[in-house]
Amino acid sequence: MRGIASLMLCLLVMVATGQEIRTINNTDFDGINITRSDTFTGQSLYGYIDGAADLFLEYGFVKLYVNEYQWNGETLQTEIWVMEDAPSAYGIYALSHSSCMQWDRISAFSCSSRYQVSAVQGPLYISVTNQSGIPSAQAGMTDLARKILELNPKESWYMPSLFQDARLQKYLHSIRYFEGPLGLQNGLPSMEDLLDNLSFRMYTILTDHAGSPSMIAHLSFPNAESIGTFLSRARLNPADRSSQPVLVSNGLYRSWHQLNSNTILYLESRSDTARAKSFAPQTPETEWLRY
Repeated sequence: MRGIASLMLCLLVMVATGQEIRTINNTDFDGINITRSDTFTGQSLYGYIDGAADLFLEYGFVKLYVNEYQWNGETLQTEIWVMEDAPSAYGIYALSHSSCMQWDRISAFSCSSRYQVSAVQGPLYISVTNQSGIPSAQAGMTDLARKILELNPKESWYMPSLFQDARLQKYLHSIRYFEGPLGLQNGLPSMEDLLDNLSFRMYTILTDHAGSPSMIAHLSFPNAESIGTFLSRARLNPADRSSQPVLVSNGLYRSWHQLNSNTILYLESRSDTARAKSFAPQTPETEWLRY
């Protein structure tokens, strides 16, 4: 039975990534020495990050590879998180990075700070950390992250074509992805009540409209009933397709626009002229922006 379980896990990892994961060994990186190597799957993740395990499981966690290395007197640690798909990996990445000094240095989506480099590539979320924060350690962890990406190439993935809008280009680093309540608690608690007990997949971006803070959401639901429930909670009329902003409370305006039978744009703003419809993609929604 244990052999069958191991085989099934291997198949699951290969389905999620298209190939087996390559971690860094002593021959891949000059001067490096492995001091720890662990893997975690399923419930064993609680033994590694007890407090945050539920969040990763909500996003479709498959397997985690943890390695520690000694390199030029520095301790470096790598984490390769295999998630169920690219949006899930991006969702975890967007909630996990902080204090970015450089964006997108090693991949289409990456964040470099003094002590950490994090990146997402396909269904992989990668984190590399160092303990000292000195320039040589930063350079080492950056090169290590690049090597992991090189050893684990993934196909390009796609985001909603909403993000091709020229008005949004300088806000792309604020894009987040959610598919459950724990993600919302950690990244967008203002949407918890509106999406309570609903199945959804949601991209959000923070922007401004005429100097007023705004949030645009690309929301997909399993059926029209769920869309109606969400709009009613947001105090919007599901039958009103005008996309006119509606004042809901304390200077907060909301509007919505239907893209297809299961997908809407939803906008919150302090501006009474911001309309979700104005951000509807000019290309058909089946077209996607490649990153």
